[in-house]
Amino acid sequence: MTREQYIENNQDKFLNELFDLLKIPSISADSDYALDVQRCAEYTAMRLKEAGADNVTLEQTSGNPIVYGDKIIDPNKPTILVYGHYDVQPVSYTHLRAHETRHDLVCRLLLEK
Repeated sequence: MTREQYIENNQDKFLNELFDLLKIPSISADSDYALDVQRCAEYTAMRLKEAGADNVTLEQTSGNPIVYGDKIIDPNKPTILVYGHYDVQPVSYTHLRAHETRHDLVCRLLLEK
């Protein structure tokens, strides 16, 4: 199976996982959402484990938790680092439209990047 076939065959699964993550209001700039930020960190760690990462840690800090995971296939090969944020910033809901379908939202999110 090619990479493209794998992506196409698993597209719904990938989108559902993305939407599960997006549903968590992990607004790190607002302490009222501290439990949601923690829940999002735990979700991210769980997804890393399910994706096959060998070493996954969720580190508590004086601020927000840090999630780390790695998968070392061959220590003699180059390392690829993927860095991202699981927390979000407060949003203005004026730009969201109630009639958007899941497909429309995904397309808009990808186009706005």
